[in-house]
Amino acid sequence: MTPDAGPRENLRGVVADSAVAYGYTLTIFSTGSVGGDILGRPQLAQTLLLVAGAAAGFLAVEFVAFGTPRPRLRSDGPKRIAAWGGAQLLPAAAAISTSWIVLQIIAGSGAWAAIGFTASGVYFLGAALQLTLAQRMT
Repeated sequence: MTPDAGPRENLRGVVADSAVAYGYTLTIFSTGSVGGDILGRPQLAQTLLLVAGAAAGFLAVEFVAFGTPRPRLRSDGPKRIAAWGGAQLLPAAAAISTSWIVLQIIAGSGAWAAIGFTASGVYFLGAALQLTLAQRMT
């Protein structure tokens, strides 16, 4: 975005910069909702397990992306992609569905950590794949 950008250009920048975070927010919220439906309303400890699992999943994907446990976060990602690449519907749906499958296998408080980890891993890997495909189509 440039200082003399108009409202529409700024809107384009805001939407493009927010796509992955928006999709991840939908993913984690929906995964927690599915978990609550199957496991019952989470207490504080279970909510913290979901957060811990999600953070561990993020760190695992971060390690895959950077190849080191101590990356210096920066994005060299594509700046121009096909618009559908930012919608994040498929990565979010895959993450939520995979978490549901995990809930059919794992029960109890540990399931909260497992679905947090699963949702993060599947979402970020799926988002990267979708962005790669969208970039190739521009």
